[in-house]
Amino acid sequence: MSLLSSLILLLVLLFFSGFFSGAETAIFSLSKIERRRIKNKHPFIGTTVDYLLDHPRRTLITILIGNMMVNTMAIAIATYFAIALLGIAGVSIIIVIFTLILLFVGEILPKVFAIRNNTLIAEFSAVPLNWFAKLIFPLRWIVRQITDYVLSFLVKEKLKGADRLSEQELRTLAQIGKEEGVLKAKEEQMIARLLDLGNRSVDEIMTPKTEFIAFDINDHPDKLVDLIQRSHFSFIPIYQDTLDNFLGVLSTQEYMLNLPKKIQDLIRTPYYIPETKPIDELLEEFRLKSERFAVCVDEHGGIAGLVTLEDVVEEIFGEFYDEYAKVEELVTEKGSHELVVQAKISLHDLNQKLSCTLRSESSETLSGWILERLGKIPAINESFDYKDCHFQVLEVTKRRIVRVSIRRKI
Repeated sequence: MSLLSSLILLLVLLFFSGFFSGAETAIFSLSKIERRRIKNKHPFIGTTVDYLLDHPRRTLITILIGNMMVNTMAIAIATYFAIALLGIAGVSIIIVIFTLILLFVGEILPKVFAIRNNTLIAEFSAVPLNWFAKLIFPLRWIVRQITDYVLSFLVKEKLKGADRLSEQELRTLAQIGKEEGVLKAKEEQMIARLLDLGNRSVDEIMTPKTEFIAFDINDHPDKLVDLIQRSHFSFIPIYQDTLDNFLGVLSTQEYMLNLPKKIQDLIRTPYYIPETKPIDELLEEFRLKSERFAVCVDEHGGIAGLVTLEDVVEEIFGEFYDEYAKVEELVTEKGSHELVVQAKISLHDLNQKLSCTLRSESSETLSGWILERLGKIPAINESFDYKDCHFQVLEVTKRRIVRVSIRRKI
């Protein structure tokens, strides 16, 4: 073999050393979003990338075998080149120099470049790497059997849940998804709210005892019918004399369909929960028990409030717009320049009443628009200006804006 052909072969082997090193870094650093982007752009390459990452041991063994083969051949040719050029005395010098070149050109440089251009390198290397994996199948199978045998002594049991994403990783993925345009802002917020459920307790979303609408069983049934028609609630709490003597809940639909059946015959046994229960646990209990309504009790066993499945779902998806509520019921005019508005009103309906148009890409209600603008839950009487309108928060709960005053500046 001539020195020129040895030099050319050496350069080719250096290229393949860099190829395997760069492919490893690029492919294993791809996020799910980057994988999806490759698949949308090049379906065949994207499918190959998915296959390589779905079989990480196969891919890693292939890369290691490839790297070992080209590096071994490169060192052998470098040794031959050194002997031919400088004789035996120059071998050690050439080997040291070539090892540094191999480290830089075959390892460091390709990995740094692959980190900065992982999708490009993954697109370039995935298909050839998969072909090479098929080509060396016998050798790869032997290496895997040896590896499994050795690991059987070193690792006694498999790590459980090692492939699960942590809460913070899910939040990061959602944030990246929004930044990359894969998720809409509302979808990212929905995921964040869902992950927050485990850090919050039921007392933050329940309707306190002093605020919920209930019916005293001693009252005339006609009053109950009137209450159902005015409130449009799916369930009505039933008590006797005082709220502490809580009897249960009544399905308004079931009651109206079974008139004039006695109220006592239709009352459902209340489902009691502590007000400190995490919201995610309550959601799971609602699912398992097929419940839609729970009575919250305080540490002394007294009634603290009520919580419904709708309350929990609204914490994930945002407040539902009441299909029965007319715009006129959600907006009260106070003089010619001021409106008192229920914060759950849709921006679309509110804009028809205002001189200033409220716009949002992620919120559909006035409450969401205010939270988006202020970045926090405002205090009572907190105010701000927007265009030619002055907004003042009149009523809030722990996690929700209830009523807002909107006054047009003159």
